Amino acid sequence: MLKQIKEKLAAIKAHPAVTPLTLRKAHALYVNGQCRLLTCARDHFHIAIDDEFKDFDLTIEFKEDVVTTRCRCKAPHAECHHAVAGLLELADFLQRDEIPETGSGKTYTREGMIKRVLDERRDKAEKAEYRIDFADNPFGEHELLNERAILYKLTFRDIETEQGYCSCPDYRSNKLGICKHLMHAFTQFKKRGQTSSTGQEYPFVEIFLDPRNEDRISWFYPHELTAAVAPLIAEFFTPEQSLIPEKAADFLAFIDSARELKEVRIRPEVLDAVEEFFDARLLDDVREKSRPDFSRITAELYPYQKEGIEFALYRKGAIIADEMGLGKTLQAISTAVLKKDLFGFERTLIVCPASLKDQWQREIERFCQEKAVVIQGNAEERAALYRDSDAYFLICNYEATLRDLPLLQAFAPDFIILDEAQRIKNWKTRAAKSIKQLDSPYAFVLTGTPLENRLEELHSIVEFVDRFRLGPMFRFLDEHQHVDENGRVVGYRRLSKISRTLAPILIRRTKDKVLKDLPERLEKRFFVPMTPQQMDHHEENRETVARVVLKWRRYGFLSEADQLRMRIALQNMRMSCNSTYLLDHKTDHGVKADELIDVLSDILEEQHAKV
Repeated sequence: MLKQIKEKLAAIKAHPAVTPLTLRKAHALYVNGQCRLLTCARDHFHIAIDDEFKDFDLTIEFKEDVVTTRCRCKAPHAECHHAVAGLLELADFLQRDEIPETGSGKTYTREGMIKRVLDERRDKAEKAEYRIDFADNPFGEHELLNERAILYKLTFRDIETEQGYCSCPDYRSNKLGICKHLMHAFTQFKKRGQTSSTGQEYPFVEIFLDPRNEDRISWFYPHELTAAVAPLIAEFFTPEQSLIPEKAADFLAFIDSARELKEVRIRPEVLDAVEEFFDARLLDDVREKSRPDFSRITAELYPYQKEGIEFALYRKGAIIADEMGLGKTLQAISTAVLKKDLFGFERTLIVCPASLKDQWQREIERFCQEKAVVIQGNAEERAALYRDSDAYFLICNYEATLRDLPLLQAFAPDFIILDEAQRIKNWKTRAAKSIKQLDSPYAFVLTGTPLENRLEELHSIVEFVDRFRLGPMFRFLDEHQHVDENGRVVGYRRLSKISRTLAPILIRRTKDKVLKDLPERLEKRFFVPMTPQQMDHHEENRETVARVVLKWRRYGFLSEADQLRMRIALQNMRMSCNSTYLLDHKTDHGVKADELIDVLSDILEEQHAKV
């Protein structure tokens, strides 16, 4: 592509309509950083040109070694100075970065991604019907009530450039330094005809987490610091107004001193971050000075299970994604019991599918001496169980979190365990939103693997354990997936980075990796014939799989729909091997169950046999 761009630039320079002024203006746009690559695909690029009086969109396409440019300016020919500047910017980008290799996949550059999500929030801000109570001081603390009657606090730092603070969750997590509430508030404020030139000063020295600087603790005050505040700021902060890293461990002293200064305002998020910092240090200290007492567990624990328990025991949040059959339930129960002994926990909430509630209760009673209660009954009976039960373990199903959310929040568990975490994989569902409203500093997630299906689902699971681990959803997806022009996912990238990012909170073992820890066993395979009816189902689904595989070989990727079609067909093939009843719920053709009964009858004649 670089060769093609050079040839295109040479052709433009030789064009009789292109003057030296055109080339100088193009070069100025390029060297002054006024060209921003917004999106890139294998042969299609979108660039925003920040010209002197207006912004222009430029599209560059590569088709059969021919480079074409399209600009929205009204130049009499295609070789405008925007096109030249855009080609220079694209050449620079191609020398530094890779472009998508999968099909026609499109990926956003950082600038393009930010522009897109800002546009989305601005559109919502324009359509929103919020109620705002403005403070007398434009730089004071304003109050915004959204459509769901949730109150947020807002502060304007710079009205002209629309910089400020909002107490909403999106402002805290999106890393943009702005949110739809602030956008709406700035617009409404300006409509009132007010400006920043009111003669009023910023009312306090603000200590906050800077979303544009990796959430570092920072300070803001546009005026000269008072004699009382200046020495304290100088002691703890750099000239760039962020916390000196070596001072993080001593920041409690800053907080104590700031409490005596009325003009210093410390945002709640800062206090939360400080608490997280010292909690992590405390857990590390406990890990160094104690060893888990597994004698409280009335079951034989294999070495890999002890490893999983210790992994979760000294973390506020953890995910165990072991392969099915490796005893994740036992690891979760053991972790909860040991956390009670170590940290004095009084109540643990287990959220699981309704079909597994009784099984969890039985296994708790089997593996430890703690009491477990299943939440059931009418609303009054359930409320009484949440309120009055003295059991350490309370067990409810996912659906209950919707109807009992206020009761669960009042219950305030010390520790939450989510079983079958795929129930919250879809982050848009009401169940997922209710689960994430459960407030507990300690969480434990069990799942066969969180890396299945879509990255949105992985982000949703991780968000319950560590809300900021993977960053904003939009940035995470744009960094790790390619989409086509219609927004469909056509490929993934940099997945190894996700694994490294999750390593501090996620552990996964497969049976082949822990085989040495498992008891020895003799494996015998019994082959039984399929009936003609089973073969019909099997062959029909095998043909579906073959068609999808052929499509993959031809195009190099599969759509979400094709992947789902193949998974269903493979599942149907497996079920057909057992019995046709699993597919049509009417007939029962198959001999595996009969053969299994015969095999078990032989095995169970031996006194010490294990099945």
